[in-house]
Amino acid sequence: MMKRKVLIGVTAVYVLYCMYFYSTESLAKSEWTCQGASDRSTVCEFTHFCISRAHGPFIHTDATPPSINMINTGSGEDMWFTPQVLSKRRVRYIDDTLMVYGLYSPFHFSHYVYNGLLPLYSTLREHNITHAHWLLRTTTYWSKHTPVDMHVFPGAQDIVLEDNAAPLVPLCFTKAIVGTGNRCSLWYCEQDIPYTHLESFKHDLSALPVNEDDACIRNTQRYGNGTSLTIGILNRHHSRHITNMPELIQALLGHFADVSIHLLNFDDGCDLRSTAHLVETFDVFIAPFGNALGAGLFMKPNAIVVSIDARWYSESWFYWPLTAVGIRLYHFQCNRASCQEYQPGLVRSLAPSYSYDDVVKVMTLENPENVDWHVVEMYRKDVNRRVDIEQFIPWLDSIVNTTQYHCNDMCQPALERHQSHHLYDSVVMT
Repeated sequence: MMKRKVLIGVTAVYVLYCMYFYSTESLAKSEWTCQGASDRSTVCEFTHFCISRAHGPFIHTDATPPSINMINTGSGEDMWFTPQVLSKRRVRYIDDTLMVYGLYSPFHFSHYVYNGLLPLYSTLREHNITHAHWLLRTTTYWSKHTPVDMHVFPGAQDIVLEDNAAPLVPLCFTKAIVGTGNRCSLWYCEQDIPYTHLESFKHDLSALPVNEDDACIRNTQRYGNGTSLTIGILNRHHSRHITNMPELIQALLGHFADVSIHLLNFDDGCDLRSTAHLVETFDVFIAPFGNALGAGLFMKPNAIVVSIDARWYSESWFYWPLTAVGIRLYHFQCNRASCQEYQPGLVRSLAPSYSYDDVVKVMTLENPENVDWHVVEMYRKDVNRRVDIEQFIPWLDSIVNTTQYHCNDMCQPALERHQSHHLYDSVVMT
C-alpha cells in the first residue's frame, strides 16, 4: 500500500512537471526605451517583462535596468522601482501589454483620483491603450492595503504586488509600460494631464452602469422639485460638520424659485461610479473644505463648486485640478465669531498637553502666540462650522447668475498653468 501511494505521488509530480515544462517557454532577453524630461518624469516601455510571486517583477538582460519613479506627487514623496534581473527561467507568455503603476494615497478620494487613477488613465491613453487588460501596482505611498475601485478599467486584471497577489507560475508580457511620468493637475507634478484625457476619463466612467441600491445613492435626501437649478450639498459627519444645515436648506429653497437640492452623505461609502452619478447633473456643489470637493471633477464645465471654509483657513489645492476641467471653485468663509463652533476636545486630541488657556487661544485668536502652528491649522481644517446664511445667499445668487469666473489670487496660478481660460465664458480677476 505504501509503495502504491509513493508511486501515485511521484506520478502526479511528474505529470505536473510535464504540464508546466511543456506549457511554458524560455525567457527571452528584455529591451527598453525610456522617455521623460527628467528622471522623475521618466516612463519606460519594456519587452519581455515578467512577474511571479517568488521573485516579483523581473526581466532578463545583461544591462542595468532603469530606476523609475512611480508616484505622482512632489519630489519629497517619490518612490523608485527597478525590476529584478533573472535568467534561465521558464515562463508563460501573454501577448498583451502590462501597465505598471504606483498609488500615492488610495484611502483619500481626491489623492486616489487626481494622483492615482487619472495619471494611470492618461498614460494608457498616451500609449493608445483604450482597454487595459493587465495592471500591476508595485508601490503604494500610504495605506497600501486599502481596497481600490478600478471601475474605470472594466475587466482589467489588477495585480497588487504588496498584497502578494502575483501569480505562482511566472507570467511574461510581450510589452510593459512602467511608470506614469509624474503627471497630475497639481503644481508639484512635472507633467500635466491633457484636457482630452480628463474628458475621456469622465466619459468612460459615466458610461458604466450604476447600482441603484448603492447606499450612497439610496440615502441621498431631496428637497424641492425645481428644474432650472440643481444644488448638491455634502455635509461631513465626523469632522468639518456644518451645524446649521437645515437653516441653509430652507434659505436656499426660499430664495431660488425653481431649485432642487440634493443632500449627500459620502460617509455611506460611495464608489467612484456612484459619486460621479450623483454630481454630474449639479449646477452647484457645496461642501466643507476637504476631500469631497474633488468630486467636482465629474460636473459639467462652468459648473460651480463652493468650499465652506472654517474661520481663518483656506487652501488653494483644489483650484488646480478643478480649473483643469473648467469648474469654477469658490471659497466662502465667515470670520465672525458667530460663525465659529468651539471644539476644545478637538484641540486636546491634537495637543493633549495644552493648558486651558492654550486651548482657548487656538479656538478664538487669529494669530495665537506660543502654540504649535500645525495644531492651529489642523484644528481650523477639521473644526465644525456654521454658514453665515444672511451673507451666503446673496453671494451665491451673484455667482449663479453669471457665467463669468471671478478668480482670486489663489485661483490665478492654477488657471495660468492649465491655460484653460477657453473652458469658461470669461474670467475676471478679483
